[in-house]
Amino acid sequence: MRTTLTFLSLFCCAQVNAFTLPQNPVKSYDCEICDTLSHDNLQDHWSIAATSLNKRKSNIQKSYSYEQSVTAAQLQKGVILPIQAPEAVIRIIPLQKNKSIPELELKSASGNFMSLKEASSLYSQDEAIDESLRIGSHQAMLQIKPELGAGNFIIKSNTTDSANEADNYLIYVFEKYSLIYLQIEPSALQYQYGDQFNALITLKDNITSYPADDINASLIGPDNQTIPLKLKKVKRNQFQASALLSSDESAPGVNWYIDVDVLCELSDNSLIHRTGRAAFSYAIPSASLVSIKKISSAPLTLAATVEVATASRYALQSVLYKKNSKGENIPIETAQSAQWLEPGKQIIKFSFDNSAHLAEDLLSVGYLHLTDYGQLKPVYQYDQPIKLSQLLD
Repeated sequence: MRTTLTFLSLFCCAQVNAFTLPQNPVKSYDCEICDTLSHDNLQDHWSIAATSLNKRKSNIQKSYSYEQSVTAAQLQKGVILPIQAPEAVIRIIPLQKNKSIPELELKSASGNFMSLKEASSLYSQDEAIDESLRIGSHQAMLQIKPELGAGNFIIKSNTTDSANEADNYLIYVFEKYSLIYLQIEPSALQYQYGDQFNALITLKDNITSYPADDINASLIGPDNQTIPLKLKKVKRNQFQASALLSSDESAPGVNWYIDVDVLCELSDNSLIHRTGRAAFSYAIPSASLVSIKKISSAPLTLAATVEVATASRYALQSVLYKKNSKGENIPIETAQSAQWLEPGKQIIKFSFDNSAHLAEDLLSVGYLHLTDYGQLKPVYQYDQPIKLSQLLD
């Protein structure tokens, strides 16, 4: 009992002298792979380029294409393909295995139906023009002849077999020469359980934004779970999609997506159709840094206190900065420390070489990123440099 009290007293004293970090609420999760992770402690540090780490990262995605799923019955009746610029690329893929592409015809806005080969300047059947685009053994691809122009095209099947009416096909249209694009801009690259997801949605070209008459937006999880998004008009022709993130699932290393489908009808009755996706990281906050303290100057060693909710292997990355003649914090060294942590308050130690023996009043530590190997995702980060003078021995 006396040993326990002594340990608690030392821990509390250490916390009094430590620099307190902003702490996030932690949450446990069912980790399927954590028991297989290494329990060995590893540490390393190395010099890095003296360049600023303050570059703002953007997650803006632009789409000049759209895709739609159709049935064989719809193809028999004819499917409208809105195209805003000549020489669009079309790809048709059966969604059932071992299904071939039916005989198809294409009609331009002002012409007659013709075979896909007749309508194309480039054509491929069951063979990818680019092998990276190949999906399955059956598909058709074409680039529309430039003289067929733009407008509302119609693609139609000549097959009348009612037994195949329920078969599904994916039609993908890439308008490589169109100026109109769908812009999707999530407010962050990384989200955690309990965060509010927000993204701006705009249909535009280099000059004009277009009204979105019909918008469908949802979040797609690792197992194709779908979360509908609430849409709100924030200004002319711009919408915000939002949802509260409350999923308990975080597949290791797998991103989530916002999936958007937009349709717009112009005054001349022509249509604009765009679909797009933007990826983001979603994690359960299974651990959080609580504080950080310097425990040695030679070598420069620090200890971070971690509040852990889920037993797993965690890695802490940090950066050592020096102040230059302009008063800017420039990174000079990074350190990483990985170890197994049980639930509760735990300690991770990490060291820097500081071989140049720089004066500590010029040094700061920051870019504290804690990664959970059970999720293969960061669960905590604090980027602001902390002066070593604030980290007492």
